[in-house]
Amino acid sequence: MYVKASNGQVEKYPYSIGLLRKENPNTSFPKKLSDEALASWGVYPVTEAADPAYNPDTQRIVKATTPVQVSGAWILPKTVEPLSQEEQEAKAKALMDSYSAAVQNLLDSTAKEKGYDNIISMTSYANSGNAKWANEATAAITWRDACWNESLVQMGNYLATGNKPSMEDFLAAMPTPVWPE
Repeated sequence: MYVKASNGQVEKYPYSIGLLRKENPNTSFPKKLSDEALASWGVYPVTEAADPAYNPDTQRIVKATTPVQVSGAWILPKTVEPLSQEEQEAKAKALMDSYSAAVQNLLDSTAKEKGYDNIISMTSYANSGNAKWANEATAAITWRDACWNESLVQMGNYLATGNKPSMEDFLAAMPTPVWPE
């Protein structure tokens, strides 16, 4: 990306070598133009600034629409601005939804490992006449409830402190099921 500038003032951005050629149809340019050759036409490369430090839960990075000259180089700066309350709430809800989906997936996949379709199917055997199935269902209900309780604790900690656990840490905090012998 390039900028066309004169005396440190932006004339046109974004700008391209193609535009330079089009604006100067009677000039024969080499196929590859050096930065020095471009500068003689008032055309300069633009470098995008590095992302500033920010909290993605409460802020966003905004890229400027016009580059600025810093120590002779043209830079496209970035700034940080706060998310609106609605945006922050939407992000928090999306995160909570992803944690909830991960817990549900953990419950369902564990039930499948035990030979059931999902956790709902497994827990439906709580009143079964088959003692093995009934005992597994009771253990599954206890484990399911413990997982959802831990999930609520983890989510509550995040909302209270802003310390967001990784998905791996979140799932690692879930209790281990205890199956009957």
